[in-house]
Amino acid sequence: DYFCVNELCPAKNIEKLIKVKKVKLNPGDIVLACTDGLLNAKNVRGEKFGRDRIQQSIVENLVYPADKMSKFLYDQLLDFTSKELEDDVSVVTIKYLAK
Repeated sequence: DYFCVNELCPAKNIEKLIKVKKVKLNPGDIVLACTDGLLNAKNVRGEKFGRDRIQQSIVENLVYPADKMSKFLYDQLLDFTSKELEDDVSVVTIKYLAK
């Protein structure tokens, strides 16, 4: 079973792996989604970048738009890993501004 768009089938159908959860966002809420390449990236000492550094980056950059927050986080990751990433990294940041 493959997920097809215009007769192209780039990936298997992943519908069975997806769970939908609805949450109510309030103005000012931030949603960040990332791949494990961000969480598990390691520095030269073998330390993981991890959730704490991600949360710290979000808190430090609350005043910036979502795209800047993602950019700053990625820049911090590159500094942390000495620009040597072993896995792909994807980050999506959403700031809910108002209704």
